[in-house]
Amino acid sequence: MCCEHSEPVKYLIDNEVIFMPAEQRLLNKSTQAEVLIKKQASLCLLYLIKNHNILITQNELLIYAWDNQHRNISFNVFYQFILSLRKGFAFLGLKTQIITTIPRKGLVIYNNIPITRLEKMMSLCICYLKVQVLIVRLSQVIYLNKSRFLSP
Repeated sequence: MCCEHSEPVKYLIDNEVIFMPAEQRLLNKSTQAEVLIKKQASLCLLYLIKNHNILITQNELLIYAWDNQHRNISFNVFYQFILSLRKGFAFLGLKTQIITTIPRKGLVIYNNIPITRLEKMMSLCICYLKVQVLIVRLSQVIYLNKSRFLSP
């Protein structure tokens, strides 16, 4: 059904890139270019977004993204995931540094980077349009076949 209420949350980053955590995807809203990201990179970005303008330690991100395996992840591997996010943003045309590293402290997405949670209202509008298209199509089918339905 098109009107599922459990649609995943999406975020608009710097008014240009849509982040879809459930799909592990970044999408440039203007060009439709997209970048697929790994699960842990997606979780790191999601945690930074949820804590917008708050300094997050590397350890917090490791625990959030890798859960029980966080002790097995080196900081080098962790930073490769962060680098993959930065490269993804650059590929999608963002010139602003989205994720800032504070040496020996952690990472942050500062308030000068606008992040907007895309509300379900957008999904409801799309769903409404899909229903309207279905009604029109059904009306056309009934109209084209009315002689078959009305004949005795």
